Amino acid sequence: FTDREVFEATLLSLKRAGSKLVGIGTPSTPRMRDKSPFYSLVQSARAGDESVSLVEYGAPDDAAIDDWDAIRAANPAMGDFLDEATVKAQMPPKTSEAEWKRARMGIWITQSGESFMPAEAWKKCARKGVDIPYKSPVVLALDGSQRWDATVLTIASVSAKPHVQLAGFWFGDGDEDYEVSHAEVEERVLELAALYRVREFTADPYAWQRSLQVLAEEGIPVTKFSQSAGRMSPALAEFRAAALDGKVTHDGDARLAKHMLTAQLVDSGRGFKLAKPTKDQKIDAAVSAVMAYSRAFWLGSKKVRKKNGSFKR
Repeated sequence: FTDREVFEATLLSLKRAGSKLVGIGTPSTPRMRDKSPFYSLVQSARAGDESVSLVEYGAPDDAAIDDWDAIRAANPAMGDFLDEATVKAQMPPKTSEAEWKRARMGIWITQSGESFMPAEAWKKCARKGVDIPYKSPVVLALDGSQRWDATVLTIASVSAKPHVQLAGFWFGDGDEDYEVSHAEVEERVLELAALYRVREFTADPYAWQRSLQVLAEEGIPVTKFSQSAGRMSPALAEFRAAALDGKVTHDGDARLAKHMLTAQLVDSGRGFKLAKPTKDQKIDAAVSAVMAYSRAFWLGSKKVRKKNGSFKR
């Protein structure tokens, strides 16, 4: 790695006519863009700057992670000092998809975090037309906002392989005066409680404490699910692993898919959490689905203890 200050000092030290500075390397990570000159040089060359000569080996941005023709084209050392079998052993899920594309496919990753859900994995989990049967045991999960983000209510079947559906979606869609109605959300939860056996309603209590209290008074089993990294990190890992292994299904809702594929996995320093690439993009349905799956899977995996009694004749 060459720091931008070192690069600039070296570049500015060139004095003789015809002097050249040669740089060789792999695409830098998004968080290193300000520290590394590489991305700026690539952009300049692609834009037609004749003072920069670019020789680039890389796969197309939309190449599949297992497109070995593209991977070999991005790695001219393959078969020489780079062993193909070793490279194959490094593929996702052993490494993150974003890091694999950067380091082994020569693709410049423009977002700051790793994509939480691989698109192909989420697509394979879809069961369009499949709905959770009425009177089934379910978990309801709410990721609630006040005005800027979406408020999403998700339902998941209580089982070892939960099925996830959207049960409520509230969004102002740019209306600056829009505020979600807590009463409307509470009414929707009670409607669902009349249709299903709600084992649990869970939500982050921040800004929604009153709704939790109201629903508890109505007889709904209520739990709190904070958005702290300590709570979300294991839930995210479980959900992603379940999706990759085909151990969770969903109804193919386009809104859920959009939020799920937009969400980025970022390291907060205390654990992983979901983040949106830009302030205008939404990921609330993804957060709600993770919460619903976490509680539904836990309840569905609990072993029922049989009571063993003894008696005297």
